[in-house]
Amino acid sequence: MAERKSHIIKNIFKATGADLTPIIELNKQFHLDIPNFKWDQAGWIAEEIKRGTFFVFKDKDLVIGALCLKPGKDELEIETIAIRKDFQGLNHGKTLIQFARDEAKRQTKLRLTVESFCSYNLGEFYKKCGFKVDDPPLGYFEDQPYSRFFMDFPG
Repeated sequence: MAERKSHIIKNIFKATGADLTPIIELNKQFHLDIPNFKWDQAGWIAEEIKRGTFFVFKDKDLVIGALCLKPGKDELEIETIAIRKDFQGLNHGKTLIQFARDEAKRQTKLRLTVESFCSYNLGEFYKKCGFKVDDPPLGYFEDQPYSRFFMDFPG
């Protein structure tokens, strides 16, 4: 339990195996019916939990959000981020972004990135959180366009 309290932002903890089902349910909210969509699959999520890349945001014992952070050489990537529908609009997404920003700085990364399918319409949200749109702004995964967003930290 002491490890769980070590994070800067209260109520965000490193995910454990007990968090697998709630994370699957959260990530199913952004499922796209395209080949190779792995981000809501139990096997992929379980593996990322084992790697220590998943974090959960809790309200008491209820998982209300989840975040997967993948470290690179100089950057930290938000692989997935999700908030329960009944908790959206309450700034919890911004709290998870702040946690990711703090983690990037703690790990002395120079950049925080996130890629988002255009169909999610999250561009304005990411911009409000301090991200800029990468140039070129679009890529494609399984014929689905996505944008890449970033924020830099002075080195």
